[in-house]
Amino acid sequence: MPLELREFNAETQSIGQSYRVTLALPSDRVTPKLIPGASMSVTARIAAGDDTATTLPPSAVVMADDQARVMVYTPDETGEQGQVSWVNVDVSSNTGTDIIATGLEPGTLVVGAGTQLLREGDTVRPFNGLSIE
Repeated sequence: MPLELREFNAETQSIGQSYRVTLALPSDRVTPKLIPGASMSVTARIAAGDDTATTLPPSAVVMADDQARVMVYTPDETGEQGQVSWVNVDVSSNTGTDIIATGLEPGTLVVGAGTQLLREGDTVRPFNGLSIE
């Protein structure tokens, strides 16, 4: 159901900012069944964008010479280990906390943390979680 923006209020605090918005049904969509002043819950979603976009933690993205880049993992033929290499990406953020990267092929494995400890061409094993026996 399309809604109209009626009021927008930003509340700034020392560690963040929150927003309160008031939305209303368009006048041509109001039916006699609705009680004046009634309220409802609204779930908002950001429209789907680029299918090749990947959400990454900020720790995965490194800025170098005004270009964002990520370190990708390419497994060898055994699949147990592989090499890492730098790939340039375009980045944006809808939330200010998650990074949206474009320029990667779907299914690309990206190093999420610790890129400062790795060098181009290093042989590594992926972390697949802890196992408890």
